[in-house]
Amino acid sequence: MIERFRLSVTGSLYMLFAFFVSTAVGLLIEGEVGDSLGRKYVIWVSILGSSPFAMQLTYCNLTWIIIFVILVVW
Repeated sequence: MIERFRLSVTGSLYMLFAFFVSTAVGLLIEGEVGDSLGRKYVIWVSILGSSPFAMQLTYCNLTWIIIFVILVVW
């Protein structure tokens, strides 16, 4: 992030913080949904739902990368 988008260390730490927060929120949401619908269904939806966003990450600018990473983690 620092080299490719010329971010400062502080800016890259904010991006890392956003990643960690979205991971924690995603785990809480998927845990509740997994308990009610079943683990196998949630795992497949998570894999198939995040794949298109993950494949687009190499072609996006910084704004879309932030949005896609949050969507992939959720």
